[in-house]
Amino acid sequence: TFSTSCVKTSCGRLNKQIWRERILPRDFTLTSRKGMFEQFFVNVTGRGKDEKEKRKSAAFKRAVWYYGYMLQGTKRQSNARAWILYDNKSGNNGRTGKTIIGQAVGKIRSLTIIDGKQVDFRNRFAFQTVSPWTNVIFIDDPSKYMSLVPMFNMISGTLTADKKGIAPIELPVKFMIASNYILEAEGNSEIGRQFVTQLDDFYVRYSKEHNNTITPLLHLHGKEFFTDWD
Repeated sequence: TFSTSCVKTSCGRLNKQIWRERILPRDFTLTSRKGMFEQFFVNVTGRGKDEKEKRKSAAFKRAVWYYGYMLQGTKRQSNARAWILYDNKSGNNGRTGKTIIGQAVGKIRSLTIIDGKQVDFRNRFAFQTVSPWTNVIFIDDPSKYMSLVPMFNMISGTLTADKKGIAPIELPVKFMIASNYILEAEGNSEIGRQFVTQLDDFYVRYSKEHNNTITPLLHLHGKEFFTDWD
């Protein structure tokens, strides 16, 4: 249903109808202090020996740009891309923080998470969990045999989501994919449909350097992402 009240913005009030589920209530205070998530993002996307080098690296700057693209609300067919998160070391590694970045986008945009191991593009109901207010679809940990090719039209255009018992819905959603394996694609179509970020295994190394702790985020930052946050 639509929200009937006006939405407060930094410029006043927005006198338009908007999906109630797209209004993610939060208290927001602008601060110059370095945040926990910012430090995490530098650790996993930057390149260099120390934090200063990481922040100056092209890899970090591109990742920030891609993150901003996912948070931005409009989608144009000419430049629409899926943001794909890989590990620096290909294979069944994990624990680099790919899922955390996807969850973080869901704190700002309306996100639908799809279990990558269960997605089957031959199934007309593959996206039945998508809602009319979904902004971003996050496919988490797909099979290494999943191909990007069937997704090309969804990435650049609109997604048609068949839902059991009701009419299909069409949405101009954006896509994020977190994969442990390099996904199959084809030539120029591949280049024109994706942004790629390779995550450093910072927290894997941190774990090994600190008695193989199984909770490196908690050990380093003092809190779990995002359940320990107020």
